[in-house]
Amino acid sequence: MSAWDSFGGKLSVALLQRFENADKVQQVCQSVRTTNMDPHLLFAQVGERLGLVPALTVAAAFANIWAQAYAEAVKQTLAPFLSYLPMEKAEVGA
Repeated sequence: MSAWDSFGGKLSVALLQRFENADKVQQVCQSVRTTNMDPHLLFAQVGERLGLVPALTVAAAFANIWAQAYAEAVKQTLAPFLSYLPMEKAEVGA
């Protein structure tokens, strides 16, 4: 939510909503954030209020947008594991 100004529209689309409805999505997220008593249900509650979007879709949307907003944190988190991850090789002449 702290990066809403830069990524709110993208999050709205990732949550299967129209870009133009970003204000509504922000209101839903803030409402759930302040009224939720069980953090295990955050994504389910957001999805329900946005028209029955599956919790898994909501979780993936937040993870994806968070990774875009905080790319440096992602790099630092993955750095110790990079040597173990399969990497695509660049095509010659591409």
